[in-house]
Amino acid sequence: MSREEAAAKAHYGSSPHAETWKLAEPDVRQWFLGRIAKGLAAADAYDAAHGIRRTPEREVTALIDERDNAQAWADKLAAALAPDDVLGEHSSMNDPWANALEYAAGTHRVVLSDDTVERAARGTWVQWDEADEASQREWSEIVRAVLAAAVKEER
Repeated sequence: MSREEAAAKAHYGSSPHAETWKLAEPDVRQWFLGRIAKGLAAADAYDAAHGIRRTPEREVTALIDERDNAQAWADKLAAALAPDDVLGEHSSMNDPWANALEYAAGTHRVVLSDDTVERAARGTWVQWDEADEASQREWSEIVRAVLAAAVKEER
C-alpha cells in the first residue's frame, strides 16, 4: 500500500465516508489520491526547505497546538456573540459555543449554573439550612424557573 493510500485509508477507514470511498469510481479515487500525494509532497518540500524533521511526537504536538488555537478562537467568537452568563463553563453538561450560537440565532434557552441557583435559593429562603434535601431541591427548581424567566425578559 502506497503512502497516499495509507493516508486515505487512515482518514476514511473509520468514518462514515468509508462506504463512499469504496463506491467511488477508480478515476475519482485516483484523482483524490493524486491530490493527497501533491499535498504530502508540498509538505515534505516545505519541511525540507525549513529544516523541519517530522516525528510522531512533533506531529502530535502540532495537532494539539492546532486544536488549542481553534478552541481559543471559538472561545473568542462565543464571547463576542453572547454574554458570560449565557455561555457558562465548558463541561459535559454545557457547551458555551453552542450556547453562543443559539443566543445569536435567538433560540437560546436559559441555562443557569447549579451554583447560581443554589446561591439564589439560599438567599431567598431563611430556613434553607434546616430544610431537608427534597425541599431544598424543590425550592431550587422554583428559583431556577423564576431566574430563567427573568433573564429571558431582560433580552
